[in-house]
Amino acid sequence: MFTRSGFRSLSDLWSEFANKFGETVQARAVEAIRAETFRSHDLFGTACDLCEDVFLRTFEDTEIALVPMEGEVVFVQPALMGSNAQLFAKLTPFESFQVLIDLDENDPEEGWVRSMGSSRFKATTFKLALPGAFERAEISDLESDVLSPYFHTLPVLFERPSYVIARALPPWVGDLVEDSYARSLNKATFGSSICVSEKNAAEWQSQLSNHAVQRLLEEMLPSVRFEPLPSGSKRGGRPRKVDEVASAYRELGLSAEHLTWKEIHNRLEAHLGFAFSEMTLRRVVPRLHKQFPDEEA
Repeated sequence: MFTRSGFRSLSDLWSEFANKFGETVQARAVEAIRAETFRSHDLFGTACDLCEDVFLRTFEDTEIALVPMEGEVVFVQPALMGSNAQLFAKLTPFESFQVLIDLDENDPEEGWVRSMGSSRFKATTFKLALPGAFERAEISDLESDVLSPYFHTLPVLFERPSYVIARALPPWVGDLVEDSYARSLNKATFGSSICVSEKNAAEWQSQLSNHAVQRLLEEMLPSVRFEPLPSGSKRGGRPRKVDEVASAYRELGLSAEHLTWKEIHNRLEAHLGFAFSEMTLRRVVPRLHKQFPDEEA
């Protein structure tokens, strides 16, 4: 996908990530659905979906550059401040299945589906889309579905696999919180390539490792206890921002103070010396309260 000097497109970085970690995520996807503790609310679609989810999660605290064919580059955060709206939001496999049914008559050529989900989107089967289907399904059916070379999820605001802001918003955006993210963007940014600066891309690459990928998988699929990686595996990079935020939150004793999210966010950024999203903070705090229930909240 197009970019400019000084930037790397997410399309290029996705190819790099998938080539390096695709097999690892695929193995973990199969391990997850085989786990006795796995729950249907953690269903992620196929291994392709899960790999993309992990990839996009690695940019949660990275400034994103929207690079148009012409005009100024616009810089945004992956999460809209003061909202749960996400630039990289996707429909669930079940929601994507419903969209395909709803669009069947009004979009016979699947124009919206192909422009957003690419030719590699294929809705999950009716049998697996029904509520409670996971608990009733045969493991062989689930494995076959997870290992298929397709995606079962549809993006909300970006087009796959070019990773550009949708040139026109799909009909399923209107009922979602991401509509507020879309409305926050200048229309001139529609069709822009989603990129990061070369500096941020280099930092992103330095932090990637099998351990970093596994940590994200453990956060995203909390019902699964994955097999630990070999002790000799390369850990790579500096600690993830989310881990540093968690450590600083405890170090400053912020759970004992009655502060707003914004006040906590400002205190932590001043202490740590780097920026991170409020969404990261909102994910860290409940996890810490659950992990350390005796600490005063």
